[in-house]
Amino acid sequence: MQINETIEALFDDNETIHHLLNYPVLRPSKIQGPIIISIGNNVVRKNIADRLNVEFKNAFHPSAIISKHAIIDKGTVVMQGAIIQSCSQIGKHCIINTGASVDHECILEDYVHISPHSTLCGNVTIGEGTWIGAGT
Repeated sequence: MQINETIEALFDDNETIHHLLNYPVLRPSKIQGPIIISIGNNVVRKNIADRLNVEFKNAFHPSAIISKHAIIDKGTVVMQGAIIQSCSQIGKHCIINTGASVDHECILEDYVHISPHSTLCGNVTIGEGTWIGAGT
């Protein structure tokens, strides 16, 4: 997601939710894309991504610091205050949560969740579906 890009709706399969944060909540059967999947559970996020035949986009908070030399695949969310340094490679549908730091030349495979205020020093590889706990 680029700065100033608009969100049209949110999607949830909970039939009791109709609005959230002033956005309409639609059912998954109405998904057309492009979308992001903002679910913290890596397995659930992967299962949903595998089921959908839509375009996925990224969402970067404006305060995130992302090197122009980082490579970030589709569906990844980078939250407020997160840092992604030079030559890092971030896979599909990853979450780099609030204040997390991914240093130089790290490789995050698909469906990784880096929790708030976690630090990955340089040249670290994180396997598919891994969850790194908060503050580690």
